[in-house]
Amino acid sequence: AQAEYLAAVKAAGRAAGVDLVLNARVDVHVRGGTLEDGLVRAVAYRDAGADCVYPIFCHDEAGIAAYVEAAAVVNVHVHAEAPGLARMAELGVARASYGGSLFRAALKAAATYEP
Repeated sequence: AQAEYLAAVKAAGRAAGVDLVLNARVDVHVRGGTLEDGLVRAVAYRDAGADCVYPIFCHDEAGIAAYVEAAAVVNVHVHAEAPGLARMAELGVARASYGGSLFRAALKAAATYEP
């Protein structure tokens, strides 16, 4: 159902003359799902027109490499458990996202700041 929705979003963008970049989030790792389930979804989303897949909370190198192999253009969440940016590039990651991490770090710094 999500792949159908993504295809419809891409089609609506094209119909409106807008070239949307669709970063399709694969949430299976958030819910404790398997890598295999995530890869099936990533391929379905890519085939539906997603420009990039975002397997949020997949932080291990083998999993990231599997997504790159299956879906080509992959976005990875920057996290303490994830490889560093240079290693992500070596694995073929096309985009790195910080999500709310920078905001949370700024809040923490502000809360502990003493002039």
